[in-house]
Amino acid sequence: MKKTTILTVSLTTQQIDSSLEKAKVGLAKYLNIQKRLNDLAGKPLKDDADFRKSFNGFYRIRQKPAAWYDTFYELLDESRNQSVDFSTILRSLHIATDRYEASFASKLLATLNPQMPVIDSIVLKNLNAKLPYQSDPNRFNNICSLHEEINRCYKEYLQSENGRYLVKQFQKTYPNVDVTEIKMLDLVLWQSR
Repeated sequence: MKKTTILTVSLTTQQIDSSLEKAKVGLAKYLNIQKRLNDLAGKPLKDDADFRKSFNGFYRIRQKPAAWYDTFYELLDESRNQSVDFSTILRSLHIATDRYEASFASKLLATLNPQMPVIDSIVLKNLNAKLPYQSDPNRFNNICSLHEEINRCYKEYLQSENGRYLVKQFQKTYPNVDVTEIKMLDLVLWQSR
């Protein structure tokens, strides 16, 4: 049975203001990743050590076996020219690793589609949410539902007064930066610890 969870973003204007300047370093790293992704169009990302290092550093991917990294970057390469969704990526990672890698699936998807949110411990903490337990017999479906719910609550928040304030202040702080509103919210949430 699918669990119904109502998530909400509760960032205040004060939290937004204090997080914006702190987001500068992460924003620069994110923009570098997106630039490299575009620069490497038609070329395999799995073979580009600089891209992998930047991606791993930004998303804090570490201490995985070499085969895991190869699998992840091969999936990223395969997904670049396809219309993929979160569940497809999550299932593909599960088939390859025998683990439901919700965070890494969301990071792969958000890299290819910046309109998609990231699932990670900081986002989950800010939303007062948790991933389903590993023993959950419906773990795959519940993780997919959680990703959908995060996406919904991000969109809802961005339409709110504080969400509009976040976008306005982000654009004022970083006027020459072209990122989605979802990514603006991601970057601010990552600094709201």
